Amino acid sequence: MNYQLKNLKDVFRAGNGAHAYLFAGAGGADKKKAALAFAREATGFGEGAFNPDLMLVGVKEGEQGISIDQIREIKKFLSLTSHGGKNRAVIVDEFEKMKPEASSAILKILEEPPLNSVLILISNYPAMILPTILSRVQKINFSSTAKKALDDIDKRKEIFYYLTELIISNTAEKLNKIEDLCKEDDNADIFEYWLSFFRDLGCLSAGCDNCAINDFYVKEMKSVLAKKRYTTSQIADIISELLYWSHLAKTTNVNKRLVLENIALIF
Repeated sequence: MNYQLKNLKDVFRAGNGAHAYLFAGAGGADKKKAALAFAREATGFGEGAFNPDLMLVGVKEGEQGISIDQIREIKKFLSLTSHGGKNRAVIVDEFEKMKPEASSAILKILEEPPLNSVLILISNYPAMILPTILSRVQKINFSSTAKKALDDIDKRKEIFYYLTELIISNTAEKLNKIEDLCKEDDNADIFEYWLSFFRDLGCLSAGCDNCAINDFYVKEMKSVLAKKRYTTSQIADIISELLYWSHLAKTTNVNKRLVLENIALIF
């Protein structure tokens, strides 16, 4: 992260920075920390100091996503003159949870960015972001540390191979494969592996190849994309379903085989 942030700051100081960035990759802590550090650079306010030129936006408590009202607040904030004489910056966390009408509104900001403004979007799942938005931001990959931590590559390869076979199977074969899978004891983290697979599939579909964590399986993932002809929107829907069923499996006593069958049938 330090190397990426240094390069980003150097480019920005040289006057070649972008108006909007997407900090993408698995895990949120590094991206948020880097976004705050970069925002301090863009606005000229030091660490620990009150920063009136920085706005933080995320999903409000009790809400299902980022609303159009929040985007209106962003537009108003960026239209004001900066206090420090440099830029105004907005960090939007969990950007993939943007509501449809909010996505349309922020697209207009990206198309005509206010002067002296920097927009930093943070997302674990860039596949769930509209392609029109992805095409207007500079993508920064924060998955390098995750790649180094993949000490279970053999297990991932095995699960990904099985998942690939599951995806391209017909309905009857899918149900048989799920039955076999449920006979195994060591599949407690299956949802996380499947989410990781489809997250990368979405990155590849959206043209964000460098955001893929499981780079050892990119060739096979591209083969799946070619065979299934998934759209970015379809992959985003699958990720949403996986997130829903994964949460349900972890927090309730729902039948795991039923959950896996439901998921497999949407592939």
